[in-house]
Formats: sequence, structure tokens, C-alpha cells
Amino acid sequence: MERINSTQYIKIFLVISGMFWLGIPITNAQQSKQVSYTAKEVREDLNYLYTTLQESHYNLFVHESKSRYDQAYKNLQKKIKEHMSLMDVNRLFQPFTALSGLAHCSIAFPFRPAYLEYLQKGGKVFPFDINVDQGHLYVADNYSGSMLVKTGDEIVQINGRPAIYTLDRVYNYLSGENKPFKNTLIDLYHFSRLHWLVFGQVDIFRLHLKRPDGSTYEGVLKGITAEKLEEYAAKKKSIFNSTREFKYLGEIAYLRPGAFTNSESDGNTSDHKTFDNSMFVKFIDSAFYQIRQSKTRQLIIDLRGNPGGDNSFSDHMLAYFAKEPFSFCSSFSVRTSALTKSFWRDVADTSLAELKKSILNKPNGTIFQTKVIKQQPVADSLQYKGKVYVLIDRYSYSNAVTTAATIKDYHWGTLMGEPTSDVPTTYAAIHEFKLPHTGMEVSYPKAFIVRPNGDRSTRVLEPDVLVKKKLGTTGDGVLENVLVYLNEAMKTER
Repeated sequence: MERINSTQYIKIFLVISGMFWLGIPITNAQQSKQVSYTAKEVREDLNYLYTTLQESHYNLFVHESKSRYDQAYKNLQKKIKEHMSLMDVNRLFQPFTALSGLAHCSIAFPFRPAYLEYLQKGGKVFPFDINVDQGHLYVADNYSGSMLVKTGDEIVQINGRPAIYTLDRVYNYLSGENKPFKNTLIDLYHFSRLHWLVFGQVDIFRLHLKRPDGSTYEGVLKGITAEKLEEYAAKKKSIFNSTREFKYLGEIAYLRPGAFTNSESDGNTSDHKTFDNSMFVKFIDSAFYQIRQSKTRQLIIDLRGNPGGDNSFSDHMLAYFAKEPFSFCSSFSVRTSALTKSFWRDVADTSLAELKKSILNKPNGTIFQTKVIKQQPVADSLQYKGKVYVLIDRYSYSNAVTTAATIKDYHWGTLMGEPTSDVPTTYAAIHEFKLPHTGMEVSYPKAFIVRPNGDRSTRVLEPDVLVKKKLGTTGDGVLENVLVYLNEAMKTER
């Protein structure tokens, strides 16, 4: 069985967090060398990008027609100029790639070195973080120093244009199946950075805003330096939480498995070290040994803020409370290509030998069904037989969503929290390639994976019990509410 090795979100997390809030001194970073690309080089990269995506992507045109893609390709050709910077090229290529409407088809954002260079030169950015709700932009954090603007005020216009114009332009640069998913990427990247990515340097912002009571006001605010933004960003709690943790909350066992990848890897999906699960297996075995020893009857598995990873990790966890042989999918089809073959030639995992043979021996462009191999539950004497509650939220990504969907579809537990923005039936199992001149990294999905219950629609995963944190509150209100819910349930059972 192929792995659901969709670790794009982990790479996003590592690139951004490693650069900004894991202690790397931005101001002392090495100045990057100015590089520009000729029109010929950019055209060659664009041709390589489009040709390779068509040859290797499972179905590049699943959401957008080939005719529209062809037209977009022709339009980009006209926009290519001599002496384009890496940012110039990215501003052309990423919206083109994002036309696929799939989260796993994307170009890595060039925050380093381009953003770092901009920061070192004192570049200005948008002075707020925002929340997006139903197509409206609201102030989440005010970095401008203005006492006039309050958290929760709606931004109606930015520099004479409706705020939705700015939001739609940003959406064009974000890969994803739906707007709620793209909103989580805005949260992750920070709107200020994305505004710079899309619009370049803007020093002054003329804003029209609306308060919660309906009254409106206007303000002219200066952008803040990118360096100042990073100081603020460094103080904010990270959206992703890849920490592995096991503890007891009273009589209830609490397990946060963390990302389903090797925590000592860099998240590169083309590096086999990323999928070494030996340390994860030891952690899970230890947790369920303690659960068995204490005879715990209530278990919380926290998948909130989980960037996903590989099902060879999550399957090991699920086996401890699976009531039957299981698989994370009901259907798994793969498209082979020359690029995909180049990765699979080095796959040494014997459990993937049959798939490797199919990928390498079938003609390029072939789509074939893989055999859905059922995973076995652990021995009955090792099984956890109590109740399972799974916490999910809008930041549960990729294999974290697939794991939650498996628990829901097999009726092994109760999902609690909020709807995900990512989807359990997905185009995934990604690989990467680099463009020959710019070196930009492009991710593509080679597989179509259908959740265990057979639902082929790319809909989000809904919780069984809706538990949302109130805006503006501190602490982990969701977990607190879940604990109250479970403790009341235990009292009733007694």
C-alpha cells in the first residue's frame, strides 16, 4: 500500500518557523546575492513547469479545464520580461500552479532569501494581522500603534479598493480545494507577508473600517517594517503543534501524537529519512502500555494543529484500538510518470515492493489501482477497549484529517472540535521537482485517495460534536469544554 506522504504543510511550518521564531537572528542573516533571470530562462522554466505537471500530476485538470490552463500559459508568456527576479517569477508561476485547485499542487514561497532581503532593507508591510470570516476581513492584531483601530473591526476598503479585491488577489496565490483552507494558510503565513508577496512594497494604507456596532471610520496608516512584524510574529503561538505528548488529565488519558513524520527529518518528501517511524512507534507503544497498566477507559487523541504526514505512523496508533482490519482508504489510484519513477527507484521498503514494481514497469501516464491492504489490529491482550475521542480543527491537515476520518468511518471514536479545512478524500502522495533555472520547488500529487467510507467528494471533515473556542479568549477552551463533557459522561455511567 502506498503511503499518504503529504508533508507539504510540515515543510511550510519548518521553513517559516525556522526563519522567524526559532531563534535565528534575522538582522545578522547573510545578505543574499541579487540574481536575475533572462526571458529565455523564465520561458524555459515555465515550459518545464507546465509540461512536468501535465506528465506527472494525477489530474492537473480535475478542477480547471485544459483550455483555461492553456490560455493562462499563453497569457504568462506575454508577461515575461528580461532580468526578472525570483519574486517576479514566483508572482507569475504560483497563481498558474494554484489553478489546479488542489492543496498539494504548489510552489514553495520564496520567503528566503527574497523576503529576508526585503526585511534587511527596511521594507514596509501591512500593519495588521487579520481573520477572514465569510469573505470579510477583520482586525485580529493591530501592530500599527493606532488607538483608533480595535481588534474585531472590519476592514472594508484598502487603498480605495474593496477589501474583497485584496483578498481575492491573495487567494490566487494560495493552493487549496476551498476558501476555508486558504484562510488557514493566511493565518499561517500572516496576511502582511502575503500582501507583500502579491502587491510588493506599499508604504501607506488608506483604510475604511467598520466597528461591530455598524459605525464606520477612515484612517491613513503607515506600513510597519517587516522586521517589526517578525518581532510581533515571534511572540505569537504557533498554529502547528508537532509536539508529541502523553499525560493524564485526571482519569482521562491525553495523547498528542504530533506530526506523522520523523521529527528529526526536515520534512522533505523526497528524502526517505522523513518516513522513518521507529521513534514514533516507541512513543506510541509506551503510551498504550501506560494506558493498559492504568486501565484507563477514556482516551483523547488531539489532532488539532497537526500538519499531517505518513500513514505508516498513524496506522500503528490506530491498530491499538481498531476493532477490525482497516485501511486509511477505500481506493488508492496512482499515476506513474518519469519523475515519479525517479523517486521510486530508490524505495527500499519491502512492503512497497509490489507498488514499486507497478510504478516502474507501467508506461508513463498510466493510472492504476493499487491493492488496498488491510492493517491488522494489535493482539487482543494489547488492545485498548475504552472510548476514544478525537479533537480536530481547521488546522488539522493532510494525514491528520485522514486519520480522523478513518476513526469516524470505522465507528471507533467520536470526533470533537470544529470542521477541518482540509479534506479526507484527496489528491495527495506528493513528490517534488525543481525548475531548472530558478530552482523553485514544485509539489505535485500522484495519487487519488478515497476515504474509507467510499465518499469520493472532496468535502471537509465534520466533527460529531461541535466544540469551538470563542474569539478573544485565552487558554485551551476547547480542551477544557471537552474535559467537562467527558467527566459528566463518566458520572452518568457510574
